[in-house]
Amino acid sequence: MKKMIIGLSAAAIAAGVLVGPKVIGDSVESRLAAEISRANNYPGLTVELEDFQKGWFASSAVVKVDFIPPLSKEEAGDFKGIKFQTALEIAHGPFTFQHGLGLNRFSWESHIINTPELEQKLAISEPVYRSEGQVSWFGNISFNEVVPAFEVTEGDVTLQFSGYQSKAWTGSDGFINYDGDIAQIEIGDSDKVVKLDNLDLTLSAELSMDKLMSYELYDGEFQISVGQLADGEVFNVSDITMVTDIDVSPDASKADMQIRYGVGKVEVDEFQVSELGFDISLLNYSSAFNKAYNQTFAKLLDGEPLAEEVINQIALDSLPLLLETKPEFKIDSLRFTLPEGKYDSNMSLKLSDYSLNPELLNDESYWLKKLQLSASSSADKALAKKLAEMVIAEKVKSSGNFTEAEIHKISEQQAEIVLASLTAQGILVHNEQQYTAEFSMEEGKAVLNGNPVPLPAI
Repeated sequence: MKKMIIGLSAAAIAAGVLVGPKVIGDSVESRLAAEISRANNYPGLTVELEDFQKGWFASSAVVKVDFIPPLSKEEAGDFKGIKFQTALEIAHGPFTFQHGLGLNRFSWESHIINTPELEQKLAISEPVYRSEGQVSWFGNISFNEVVPAFEVTEGDVTLQFSGYQSKAWTGSDGFINYDGDIAQIEIGDSDKVVKLDNLDLTLSAELSMDKLMSYELYDGEFQISVGQLADGEVFNVSDITMVTDIDVSPDASKADMQIRYGVGKVEVDEFQVSELGFDISLLNYSSAFNKAYNQTFAKLLDGEPLAEEVINQIALDSLPLLLETKPEFKIDSLRFTLPEGKYDSNMSLKLSDYSLNPELLNDESYWLKKLQLSASSSADKALAKKLAEMVIAEKVKSSGNFTEAEIHKISEQQAEIVLASLTAQGILVHNEQQYTAEFSMEEGKAVLNGNPVPLPAI
């Protein structure tokens, strides 16, 4: 009896090992066809399966991709679109060997098929793009991508690209994680070279193709950072970052979005600014509006270019969906530091009443009564004087023929007078360390630094 059980178990395992790849191969074929069909829903994108060879343990395919963006003739110019072929090799599970022995549903290797012209232009023999990865039995995905280093010259200008590498994986939380980096891009001629160092892309998102195709919102964070951008002579920009955060509500009806821009230091000739930042938020952004608005535009982009009145009508028709979740727009911080000191400001904009009267949507006074706005700013005393001097200097330059020394003297003399005047008018508040300003508006009434202000005077 025991021998029979062992024999049946061995037979079942053997059947799984031998028959399993055939079943998975069928699944891979149908999945590839579904992904190609789904990709063809993107405006301007055409994907065709030119060849598919299915074996018992592996399959191969050639996929043709044409992308012609939906642009007008003026916008497109000489751009004719992007066309290429991708070769795909797929190993069927339950055991795959492409990246070492693994227990996977399938693994793959793919690469763009280089044209002779492309290889000659970039002076490369390896594929201009390749990727490899696997899908585990638990549905987790891991893969990496490689774009090789190349150098290309057009006339007197040379572009040197150090190559691109990335890795991606899904965790137990269902999030897709992605990390890609470029060590350096260099472009220039014999007179000047611009260099970009340490470009890094990171993504962690609860993302799927279904959500992208249906324009659904998703939780996630996306970041781009650059170590340095410089030409070695005139400008030097360092520590550049852009971060996008999306936090979807538990019922998926809305999301909070934040975009943060930051620069560590900017040096242009003798001018320096540091700690430059711009953080904005959109709270309670409607999922229904996002889907409806983007779906409408996607359909229209398949046809003729959109006229301005058509775009305005789409926005007007979608307005009730947008306001349904009571959105709020905020500038969390607009800030920078000069050698003279720091500047910081913020702003919040929302409606006090989100109900709509369709007959009054084009009436400015209707919206003024609904707007609820608050804003504040502050600048260190020495910085405020410097900013006033810069504004005055530009006006003096445009008003007549003055030498640089004369412009500097006039702007320096008038800066204190201008700041004193603005303070006397109540536009600025001055203390020992800073100049500040606070503004608010609600129900059609405006207040500046605690004092009511007629709106026509703003």
